[in-house]
Amino acid sequence: MEQSQDFKSLQESVQKSLISTIKTVNRIAAEDLSFQRTVNPSVGQLLEDRTSRILELSTQLLLTAGKACGVKAPKLEDVEDIEMKWRGVVDVVDSSLEKADTALDEYTGLVKRKEPPLPDPANKSKKPKSTNKVIRNANMTKPQLLFERKPDNFAPAPWKPMLTSKPNAKLSLEESLNVVPNEAGTPQYQHPYEHEIVRMSYPKRVFKESEPIMYQPVETTEATFVDTYEGVLEMLEELKGAKEIAIDLEHHDFRSYVGLVSLMQISTREKDWIVDTLQPWRHKLEVLNQVFTDPNVVKVFHGAYMDMVWLQRDLGLYVNGLFDTFFACEQLHYPAKSLAYLLSKFVDFDADKQYQLADWRIRPLPEEMMYYARSDTHYLLYIYDRVRNELVAASDRGDVDKDYIGRAVEKSKEQSLSRYEHPGYDEETGEGSRGWYGYIFKNSHLAFDSEQFAVFRALWKWRDNTARKEDESTNYVLSTRDITEIARINPPDAKALHSLLPLNASLARPRFNEIWEQIKETKAKGGLSLLHFFTSMAPDSVRKNGMPIAARKTTNYLAICRSALNGILQRDQPKLRRNLFRSLGRDSYNKARLKETFNTIQPPKRSMSLSRQILWRVQLAMLRLKRLTKSLR
Repeated sequence: MEQSQDFKSLQESVQKSLISTIKTVNRIAAEDLSFQRTVNPSVGQLLEDRTSRILELSTQLLLTAGKACGVKAPKLEDVEDIEMKWRGVVDVVDSSLEKADTALDEYTGLVKRKEPPLPDPANKSKKPKSTNKVIRNANMTKPQLLFERKPDNFAPAPWKPMLTSKPNAKLSLEESLNVVPNEAGTPQYQHPYEHEIVRMSYPKRVFKESEPIMYQPVETTEATFVDTYEGVLEMLEELKGAKEIAIDLEHHDFRSYVGLVSLMQISTREKDWIVDTLQPWRHKLEVLNQVFTDPNVVKVFHGAYMDMVWLQRDLGLYVNGLFDTFFACEQLHYPAKSLAYLLSKFVDFDADKQYQLADWRIRPLPEEMMYYARSDTHYLLYIYDRVRNELVAASDRGDVDKDYIGRAVEKSKEQSLSRYEHPGYDEETGEGSRGWYGYIFKNSHLAFDSEQFAVFRALWKWRDNTARKEDESTNYVLSTRDITEIARINPPDAKALHSLLPLNASLARPRFNEIWEQIKETKAKGGLSLLHFFTSMAPDSVRKNGMPIAARKTTNYLAICRSALNGILQRDQPKLRRNLFRSLGRDSYNKARLKETFNTIQPPKRSMSLSRQILWRVQLAMLRLKRLTKSLR
């Protein structure tokens, strides 16, 4: 609990500092500094001194952050360096945020880390030694080219489950595959095992304490590598005799548009299997539903959300009878909820991340990678015994507030109802799993004008289409940082664009003329600047009961934040209008556009949370400060 309390105090401290910084930025943006500099020379000198001090602190901060993230940080010697070296600043900030995101995900258990055991004397000789550098992105033929059922990245929505039969069914497959609207009103297929999962009851043994069953010694057992369909059928027969099985997946997403389940690890109390899920006949693994959907066999995962989605997307597999040890950690209020923490607590594992980002498509699989893949499930059933006993001991089944084991299994049941849907996005709003909205929302300090924003959207669209055609990840085609930098520079012609494409962009560089045509087309259509995009609202003609229809039909951030921004501007409109007009100076064109923006804003009919107010104030403060800085030069 001490670790959890330390994190909470750190979180509160960081939030307090952020709020203080935001208030300061807003106060600075509200002042007419150019006017004060003109009428009061002493203010000008103070501004110069403070600018030098801020630049010095910023450089120190960038150097420290860059060193921690392994990124070269720029040195800011004067105000012009901010513009000239902006790409370097963004690289450091992005790397820091990505590292923080990863660390928080690992701390909360949202993502799993691959940890090997400590080299104790009992198994030290058995543990394979790694003599080669871990391969993260192997130069190899893409396995999906040999699949009997190749991925279709342009398949129309909704995504249809790939089941051909339905073992352990209470409702037939035909009756289960109904198309229904989701919360946003978009049609989707129901989860084919929803009827069975919602009505299932876990075996009584799950709710009783029992003596934990020790895992088999690693040094006296070996994992079976399954790469034939006959091997799958043999494994299936053994799995049918188990009461519990542990399952984990290894996933690859760099050389595929949607990603690939590259390996599946399965363990019983007596045996471990490592299943090659990249075989051309991989779709035949659907036969494992005979066990995976049997509610009498408990399936133990840790952090199973993405596993549930990947299994149905790639292999047509569904899970009924899931026990996710992540939810056990949650109910027991462990200081951390990652698999790494559980392995350290119950099996004396220590963290070693070298295989976390390995390319699990490699065949044949090196011995050391086999070893670490196996360790993900080899100890998981023993951990399941330990956490389940703690839950049962702490629970009062008659008291809803103290039924910890009941809550853990109910959350696991909800997790197993997760569904896959085709990735996509709205080109106009950037909404969607593959959209740009989330990125610009977190990076609104970019302050793109209308042309830069058009370039950004054109590059994003071209990258997504190319990635789908070539079955590559979008970052393999062109990284988001490169897209942002090209948009910021706004190349005037195709030659300038070509010079900005990185040398390792093997798909983008030969297609620079195609990219340029996309950019010209988007520029010709025109559009909003980033600031006006954030402040735009749906017109009255598409409103209902005072709220934009989009906000009523979707739960995504765009509609929520537009409504939130509307409320902020309505309350602060006189002051905000005055400050923004003052910052524009004699820029009559932009003043007219700003006046239009304010005139189109309508008050919302719903309240918003304080956190969203703060979040939007951050975005507005950054945009306003950026514009103010430009006006002072």
